[in-house]
Amino acid sequence: MYELHNLLRYILLFFYSFWIPQIVASVVRDARKPLHPHYIMGVTFTRLAIPLYTFGCPKNFMGVETNLEWCIGLTTFLALQAAILLLQHYLGARCFIPHQVSTYIPLQSCERNYLMYQKSKQCPPHGI
Repeated sequence: MYELHNLLRYILLFFYSFWIPQIVASVVRDARKPLHPHYIMGVTFTRLAIPLYTFGCPKNFMGVETNLEWCIGLTTFLALQAAILLLQHYLGARCFIPHQVSTYIPLQSCERNYLMYQKSKQCPPHGI
């Protein structure tokens, strides 16, 4: 830990990108309400407690200097991730992707099967 003391902030930024895989997975799968909003907010707030203590409390046990800008930046970064997840919950998983781009995202197999079923249900042309 002490050898990587200079890289601690970059490592924390990497580790606190934990919502990004869920955001991407929801877009790819077009998931309908994958996580409850209470869960999203609860996990976000509890995971912020340790770095806010470490970088915000002047007498922390690690002896790390306080840095208000880093605390605000990390809180904003996690709040942005949580806001995107909440938008996906209420407005749909692909709400922030333009319609022109979303047509290039491949359909999942269940959506593909549903579309094939809808096409097969169509009435045959008149005269047959």
